[in-house]
Amino acid sequence: MLANKNEPDKALVDGFVENLVDSLLNGDKENCEIIIAALFRHNFSPNNTYSLVFAPSIKAVGELWHQGRITVAHEHLASQIIEDLIKLVSEKSPRLPLNGMSILITSVEGERHSLAAMMFANLLGLEGWKVYYLGPETPAGDVAAYVDQREIDAVGLSIIVEQNLEKAEDCVESLKGLSKSPLILLGGPAAKKKPTLFPGCHIVTDFSKAMDTLDKILGIPSGGQSLDHMLDGIGENIQKTRTARGMNQGELAKQAGVDRAYISLVENGKQNLT
Repeated sequence: MLANKNEPDKALVDGFVENLVDSLLNGDKENCEIIIAALFRHNFSPNNTYSLVFAPSIKAVGELWHQGRITVAHEHLASQIIEDLIKLVSEKSPRLPLNGMSILITSVEGERHSLAAMMFANLLGLEGWKVYYLGPETPAGDVAAYVDQREIDAVGLSIIVEQNLEKAEDCVESLKGLSKSPLILLGGPAAKKKPTLFPGCHIVTDFSKAMDTLDKILGIPSGGQSLDHMLDGIGENIQKTRTARGMNQGELAKQAGVDRAYISLVENGKQNLT
């Protein structure tokens, strides 16, 4: 899994968060992108980048707005920059081949907060899932109809604000009424406070928990990917990531502590990986 549970040093993380919040409030997108490059250099996984740096930065900006210390304009601009950064991290990260599983991710009707849902969608896309990310505020009937039409395996719903719990219940009931009901994941502060409203669903507290739940219950279909196909995909993504960072095979080999010939074999899908 891309969900790396070995968290980086707290002081390092706090420094990145402080720098990112300052850059977001100043509307300094260029410095935000420099921070992303630094995160890659420090080997932050996409999950750690989203969970440990982006999420607390978004929370800090939101708290400043609630305190009246920044305007709605500051908060909106920060959100737009974060959206671009989420996409940037996804574009620069290795992507596994499709695993044959599909998931729809959205926030419920009335729920305008969508950044957490977007991050989760991108993480699963990197893991090889076919992701249908619908953005914020999708009506319950439309969610269920789309899932039914596409025969989607799982649904992830984000509920941040408690006043939207009723809409979330409507959405869950619509999904449970389908002839082939999907696995339902619920995330966000409101869902965590009222888990008894959603029997038969899975309340997840973070991205790692959500991904582990999907993997445990649904897994990757046996026979869905041959080893050769998977190695080809991994090698291609490693090569793309290396070249995007301006590294040659020798430089990557030195950082990884292996021979350059080993890197060449991996990138060409000729070397199995532990």
